[in-house]
Amino acid sequence: MKTMLVLATALVAAGSVRKLEGEGDPAELLKKTGLTLSEAIAKATVIAKQGTVVEAELEEEDGKVIYSISFAQGTKVFEVNLDAKTGEQVGTETENEDESATAQALKVSVVQAIEAALQKKPGLAFNAEAELEDGKPEIEVKILSDGKVYKVEVDGVTGVAGTPKLKKSEQKEEGKGEKK
Repeated sequence: MKTMLVLATALVAAGSVRKLEGEGDPAELLKKTGLTLSEAIAKATVIAKQGTVVEAELEEEDGKVIYSISFAQGTKVFEVNLDAKTGEQVGTETENEDESATAQALKVSVVQAIEAALQKKPGLAFNAEAELEDGKPEIEVKILSDGKVYKVEVDGVTGVAGTPKLKKSEQKEEGKGEKK
């Protein structure tokens, strides 16, 4: 009985997540995965052979749920797409995008940042992106927890995770609920 109640609560909470702009519904996408974001990065790293991960995301592309992992390789970005359920490679692409400054500034990996963020806010990470903010590297990790999407910023040099924040779309929904 207790297990059924926990499962029902989780399903209700997951169903309350709104579709995020350009990302799809993370709860629905996460239901279709067979590996974590960190596991997908590990598999993609073997395929890419070189480079620094600068972005990893769970997304739906052409009706298929995939993990898209981007590696800075010199002045280009090499993207590896994996089937989110099986981890099999479904494509690669090289883009003329220079993320070398971000890659060079990072002292912690995206996987380390995901782990640090999950220590602050347990849940399921589905997106991580490294970027330079005022010349300093940071990695933004998005986590689904308790049916809500949180953003955790991790210092790209020290690996220290900041305070989890609700995504703006989640804050609006929460505010509407409180006014009623």
